[in-house]
Amino acid sequence: MKRRKQRLTAIVCFYIYLFKNRDIMDILNDFNDVFIANQPDGDFLMVDEATQFMMVEAIAAKDLIIAKINSLLKTGWVFDRLNLVEQAILFMAISELVYEVDERAIIINEAVEIAKIYGDQDSYKMINAILDQV
Repeated sequence: MKRRKQRLTAIVCFYIYLFKNRDIMDILNDFNDVFIANQPDGDFLMVDEATQFMMVEAIAAKDLIIAKINSLLKTGWVFDRLNLVEQAILFMAISELVYEVDERAIIINEAVEIAKIYGDQDSYKMINAILDQV
């Protein structure tokens, strides 16, 4: 459960980054100071050092990650055309796959399950298809 809460926090922070284009460390600090401080037993956790490192490195490699996602999308689709929730989930999952945060199957399964809860009706299928090819 702890890892899932870390993933949810990472997704929300990536979402904010993609929406606002603010510095990821500022987002993480604000998230920890405001959101987690007010909901200590909620669905999110303060980001640990390993997740924070992965997120900062992923933002540094943003263009490469987006290019990879674009190469795996159906013809006529690009990363920017996906909704922000889908973008954030893919960003988190691909980052975790690259940094081998967990077993591949677990990362993909978690991303799909999170997409079923927070994404559009069938976005989990697209996310699963993309992550299977990474």
